[in-house]
Amino acid sequence: MAYTPVPAGTENWDVPLNQALSDIDDTAEDAMAGDGTIVDTLETTTSTAYTDLATVGPSVTVTLTSPRTVAVLLSARMRNAVTSDDVWQGFTVSGATTAAASDNAGTRHNGSGALQTYTSTAVVACNAGTTTFTSKYRVDGGTGEYSLRVIAVLVL
Repeated sequence: MAYTPVPAGTENWDVPLNQALSDIDDTAEDAMAGDGTIVDTLETTTSTAYTDLATVGPSVTVTLTSPRTVAVLLSARMRNAVTSDDVWQGFTVSGATTAAASDNAGTRHNGSGALQTYTSTAVVACNAGTTTFTSKYRVDGGTGEYSLRVIAVLVL
């Protein structure tokens, strides 16, 4: 999914509420249309380093005309199918701004209990230009199972 926020220098209070709500609605509709922000396929990994699953992502691309701060929201239904070790969802940042996936900016589930949904939010300072945020996955041990994977980026 690609998103271009309001022009630089336009503060949140300068944006009419109806336009802001419309932007949120459009983003939600795009996600429901399957444009890459949601991946519902059940997939697994045994990697202890952040990696892609068989279906890469999901990912979101944001184009900024000036440096901005963004909030990255992650969510996934995840569990460990073999052990009670942690399973993780993180994200990489590429393009005008770069960063590796990190546990500090990710979400985790501990254990092999029923598949659960977890959400986390990380704040990232971004440079002007086009930046892509892509979900990545890892386990501490065992086999991580992931479905209903979501990533969203909100420009602050």
